[in-house]
Amino acid sequence: MTTSTANETTRATGAAYDETPYVSIPFPETHPDKLCAMARLFGLEAPEPARARVLELGCGDGSNLLPMAQHAPDARFLGIDLSSRHVASGQAAISACRLANAEIRQQDVLEFSASEGKFDYIIAHGIFSWVPEQVRTRLLAICRDNLSENGVAFVSYNTFPGWGMRMALRDMLLFHTQALQDTRAKVQQARALTALLADAVGTEGPYGLLLQQELARLTGSREDFVRHDLLGDCNQPFYFHEFIKLAASVNLQYLSGPILAQMLVSNLPPRVQETLRKVGNDPIVLEQYMDFVRNQTFRRTLLCHAGVSLNRILAPDLLRRFYYTSLISKPEPGTLNLQPGVVHEFKVRDNVASLPSDSPFSKAVLDSLAGLRLARISYPELAQTARAKALPFLIGEAQQRRAASEEGALAQGLAQLYMRGVIDIFADRPQLTLTVTEKPAATPLARYQATLGGMATNRAHRSVPLDATDRLILGACNGERDAAGIVTFLAALPNEALLLSEPGRPIEREPDARALWQRNVATGLTKLAAAGFF
Repeated sequence: MTTSTANETTRATGAAYDETPYVSIPFPETHPDKLCAMARLFGLEAPEPARARVLELGCGDGSNLLPMAQHAPDARFLGIDLSSRHVASGQAAISACRLANAEIRQQDVLEFSASEGKFDYIIAHGIFSWVPEQVRTRLLAICRDNLSENGVAFVSYNTFPGWGMRMALRDMLLFHTQALQDTRAKVQQARALTALLADAVGTEGPYGLLLQQELARLTGSREDFVRHDLLGDCNQPFYFHEFIKLAASVNLQYLSGPILAQMLVSNLPPRVQETLRKVGNDPIVLEQYMDFVRNQTFRRTLLCHAGVSLNRILAPDLLRRFYYTSLISKPEPGTLNLQPGVVHEFKVRDNVASLPSDSPFSKAVLDSLAGLRLARISYPELAQTARAKALPFLIGEAQQRRAASEEGALAQGLAQLYMRGVIDIFADRPQLTLTVTEKPAATPLARYQATLGGMATNRAHRSVPLDATDRLILGACNGERDAAGIVTFLAALPNEALLLSEPGRPIEREPDARALWQRNVATGLTKLAAAGFF
């Protein structure tokens, strides 16, 4: 493909996103806190996220990049995107929130040069498979030329074998909609053809099951997803080993995925483990076979410079330097007994595992980790908290010796939990409180997003759906008003702005509005705090 042809293709891609903007959200797995932790886990001393320089290629409207900038004022963030509509939205958010450390510009990846300088973290999420070969080549060259010495690049892409059967459906949908110009008509007909095929084939055999799955997927998908992910001009999946070879051709190497548990053979069924261990210890080969087993359709891959020395043997003591979240559910009130010898079975969300324990210290550790979905705890905090919880139950020298031994092995225990996917690690933690403060303060960006629609980004870099009442309350949480002040502010809004009513009638008089807001603010602030906005 010539440069002029590639430029024409990318311009057409930009125009397609101008016509049908892609709904952007934050992706926690791309956050520098996560990328830095994965790098350090494998022996690469990645730069401190709080002072890093971050580049996002194909940043959309900045929904992923700008929350990072909001929470790291000493770092610098640059996003580029082809769509003028996306860029205008991102620039409006930067202006409204006065984000002096962030820039979003309209630019073609092909025109991004090495003269832009070095970035500690480069993010390319949802772009690699959806652009022409020349752009993919340039994207990887940017990850080489513009990545700092110990930097990390995040690249996501569609993968085989899972996309093999899906490609056949995509080809059918493209054939069926090729004569249509109207975007909505294309999407409507794509859904209609999939429904027809699913009805005709039924559920017999792999083809029927695939069609039923794709019908369910299309039925629940947004118009922009169908338009760009299924009906876009470019969609090139790769086998994992193929992508790694492409990266190696520009002197980049595989660092890891964002989730260690998904990289380990030990988390597969025993018979599969036994077989795969016979193929050797090459991590690329093993993960490729795991993709075969899982029928993988999508991958997120972390890359670094080829000259960097990595250590793929997990040293438990490394876990001491991170912050943790967990999938462990908080025990029901009154059910946890820290007495020695009393077994408590800790439940793990998503049915990953259950964790039985009869030791006061071990139970205290698991209880301290439980419920850490948004907040994060450090190793010293975890050890200290567990020690304090267990102390009243350590009766006698034997129990005290056992607790001391377990505390000495805490890093090893955390490593086991991490390898099983029960806990996750980060290089830093968000500044948030899960309780309502005297004068609750949401970020300017979250308050701005609340004025636009039904989603806003919390302090843990997660997108949270909000109803009309939540959005109005969130918008009033500027750190200068207490609960009574928020009620006064909201009750003074014009009636047409309230979007609230008593059952069966609109709010017409200020006293009614104030009484209603008093009830809503009391519950709304608790809800927003628990969602990580303060």
